Amino acid sequence: MMSFKKSVNVALVPGLKPPFLPIVVVACCAALVRRLLNKRRRSAALATLKGRVVLVTGATNGLSKQVAMKAAASGANVAVAGQGFNALEQLSEQISRQETGQCVPFEYDTADASGLAAARLVSAVVDRFGRLDAVVSAASATDDLGAAGAFGKWAPGALGRVMDSNFASHEALARIALPLLKAVRGSFMSLSATASNPGNQAAVLASKAAASSLFLALWGDMKKHGVGCTVVCPGGKSDSAEEAERSLSAMIYGEPLVYTEARQAFVAALQPIAPHLALKLSD
Repeated sequence: MMSFKKSVNVALVPGLKPPFLPIVVVACCAALVRRLLNKRRRSAALATLKGRVVLVTGATNGLSKQVAMKAAASGANVAVAGQGFNALEQLSEQISRQETGQCVPFEYDTADASGLAAARLVSAVVDRFGRLDAVVSAASATDDLGAAGAFGKWAPGALGRVMDSNFASHEALARIALPLLKAVRGSFMSLSATASNPGNQAAVLASKAAASSLFLALWGDMKKHGVGCTVVCPGGKSDSAEEAERSLSAMIYGEPLVYTEARQAFVAALQPIAPHLALKLSD
């Protein structure tokens, strides 16, 4: 009997000694159970979106588009906002046809750092739906804004224009939406754009880092007011429905920081101890 069990173990996992096979099986089972429990936890979170109003800026592509679609599929009423109104209208029609919740497009100047555009947008959303429960701030510059090419050849003020679009406008939207979110104990998500212009990559990365740092620093302050604040750091190809589900779930539970790819989390952990290696791995 012992020789039979031994032969079966070796046949199942070539080169693995018999005592280690039960450990592998237990580890695999534990991973499966954990995955199922996480799925159940996310489903419970998404169920709370039914009837809620979610504003998503920059929702015409990438992970933010999937977030808008997943929120609507969960029964939320979704406001999509940004530049390129025709694309927003097409997305709105697609979501309204396919998903449970309503979807309405709104024009929004994503480069306005003054807060005027954000104030008009928030007011329009509340006029349309009567409330605002969550904001997903994902709008980003769509061209190089003068920060293309070598650093020494950037146009004067180029970095400032990128920062206005990818950082200051996000702060303005969060500040203006905060009173409404406090009233309903809502949520705010800062989601960096997944598709950056390779011509101004350094400027975009700087603006993303600034936004992430700001909202991570504000997490505790916003939590005191009953508002969840979540920073989602998407990878280069983070545009799947599962990643959107994870991002929305994290926002609902008020998790401060989410990496959609394990590789990103590994690189971030390496930065303090091996910055050169982290930089190479992030290329």
